Amino acid sequence: MALLRGMTFAAIAVVASSHDNEPLSRISDEDSLMNLTPRARHMAAFLSCGLLATATDILIYQLLHGVLQTPPSISRLFSVGLAMVVGWLAHRRFTFEIKTPPVLREFITYAGVAWISVSVNYVCFLFALYLIPSLPGSVAIIFSSAVAMVVSYLGMRFGVFRNAN
Repeated sequence: MALLRGMTFAAIAVVASSHDNEPLSRISDEDSLMNLTPRARHMAAFLSCGLLATATDILIYQLLHGVLQTPPSISRLFSVGLAMVVGWLAHRRFTFEIKTPPVLREFITYAGVAWISVSVNYVCFLFALYLIPSLPGSVAIIFSSAVAMVVSYLGMRFGVFRNAN
């Protein structure tokens, strides 16, 4: 847990740092150990930012509920809110390499896309269980999360960050 906490805070610090520097996802071929194509780096950044937001959600929830004994509903409200901010800042910097300063309107649009994605996730989860009642819940979650991830990416790419480089 301490390692996860340290990694999360380090990632938040990197995301929050000055965006005037060259984006970390722009690694020259000679400096890269993996020599990923630009599209592969873009997708890796998208997945990494999503994992960072998820780790933030879990960490803050555990801190508030597990350590500070805050009720689960309140803990989750704050953890999701902070995870959404971390995801927005991470995606704008690493996935879409936005160089302009963040603005509230962009965050509100990002939050709208996130809530649409969550809604699609939930509906797909219920639909999968309706179609196949014997389907394990975890399989339905994997399916619905994959669909929601596509919706989320498309919403960010063509909505929130449509004017990206």
